Amino acid sequence: MTNQDNVLFVDTIQHVREAIAEHAAAHSRLFVLCDENTLDHCFPLLANDSEELQNAEILVIEAGEGSKNWEIAHHLFAQLLEFEADKQALIINLGGGVVTDLGGWIAANYKRGIDWINIPTSVMAMIDASIGGKCGIDLMHYKNMVGVIAFPVQTIVCPEFLDTLDPIEILSGQAEMLKHALLRSRNDFDNVCNAIANDATPDMEAIIASASVKLEIVKQDAFETNERKTLNLGHTVGHALESYFISIDKGIPHGIAVAAGIAIETPISSAYHMLSADDSQWITEQCIGLFDLDSYQWPSFDILVPYLMNDKKNSGGKINLALLSDFGDCLASFPVELEHLTEAYETFLHRIKNEA
Repeated sequence: MTNQDNVLFVDTIQHVREAIAEHAAAHSRLFVLCDENTLDHCFPLLANDSEELQNAEILVIEAGEGSKNWEIAHHLFAQLLEFEADKQALIINLGGGVVTDLGGWIAANYKRGIDWINIPTSVMAMIDASIGGKCGIDLMHYKNMVGVIAFPVQTIVCPEFLDTLDPIEILSGQAEMLKHALLRSRNDFDNVCNAIANDATPDMEAIIASASVKLEIVKQDAFETNERKTLNLGHTVGHALESYFISIDKGIPHGIAVAAGIAIETPISSAYHMLSADDSQWITEQCIGLFDLDSYQWPSFDILVPYLMNDKKNSGGKINLALLSDFGDCLASFPVELEHLTEAYETFLHRIKNEA
């Protein structure tokens, strides 16, 4: 059992139950937000032998990014009102990044804020989405356009929940692990790549190592004024791609979009003479191969432009990217011309077409 700031890493689901019991004793009512998958596969494991959870009110949403919208948020607010949830109520967000993003935003806004706990059930949520305080919803297919940075009472991470995941969800989360590794060192990057190539489900040691990268950065810059922007590596193009797939109701795992974003954005670092061409090529090759990026139907660049131009990180009409200058060294906000993004994206499409 390891506690880093307000993130608790535990070995067993029984330890999760014990932590919940302590928090529940200090609150008036307990609510659990699940999606359909975590309701079926995770909540029964957690509620077993837990009087607190067996007496909790359960809030359920459909699984997937499509639930992070105004309509679902309004419905959840209404449910809390109908249950007469007061300021001393506690919400437990049991799920992946969609559940923790949405549930955190609901809790942070209901009656101007009530307490919540995140219990992430995916790799993505355990090492990234559920920690750092970012929570919110999408707007008109644009990712995370409405939200706040607000922190839960605690995030409780237990790798036992990973046994309930499909392989594609494991792989999606490993894309964020790969991003964190790039922000630390070449050795970390190679280790993560090897784990993915060997189909290794992340264990507690790997989860703590990856989550620690984000925890350290957030501790320095909680409200994203500088260093925290490095965590956006691969996310400008990645979010644009994800937004496009949301708009056509096909969806794509967040990590797959991020892996594509890293593969597309990394060569721009070389174009600006920051990252070496060899390192750029190596990183891009790993992203394309490990995440099967040649198996997706990617849109033309002009379709992505509106999403790129409305990215949250932009300023002064410029698209700002987090760009690597070396393994473990990232520029937080580097303005790039649209033509460089166009060239990088077209090169990516040509490359995966030849490798397909």
